[in-house]
Amino acid sequence: ADKWVLLPSEQAEITVATEAFNQIIAATASQAGLAFVDAYTLLNQLANGGITSGDFTLTSSLVTGSAFSLDGVHPTARGYALIANEFMKAIDVTYGSNFEASGNLLNVGDYPTNFSPILQ
Repeated sequence: ADKWVLLPSEQAEITVATEAFNQIIAATASQAGLAFVDAYTLLNQLANGGITSGDFTLTSSLVTGSAFSLDGVHPTARGYALIANEFMKAIDVTYGSNFEASGNLLNVGDYPTNFSPILQ
């Protein structure tokens, strides 16, 4: 029944609103001279093929995707490491720091995920 699911038209409305809000957030951050991490795009990349970092490709797949915990909402430690790297890259771009150039981004493989690596 409609009360239990989002109809395609409702999904489209949510997408339009989300993209509009994301543009407002990005513009506001830019006007204020703040670093900006586009979490919407990051999550879409995880859902559509994944993001490779070092020797690992993180996806939004539950359990084996490595990005999200078993609740399917919160990132794993590896997912948080990926997010931290994105923040450091944004700080580099905005403020001229050198996290990435100096090799100080996190190795996401150093952080655990939901399942044993022998299951990969």
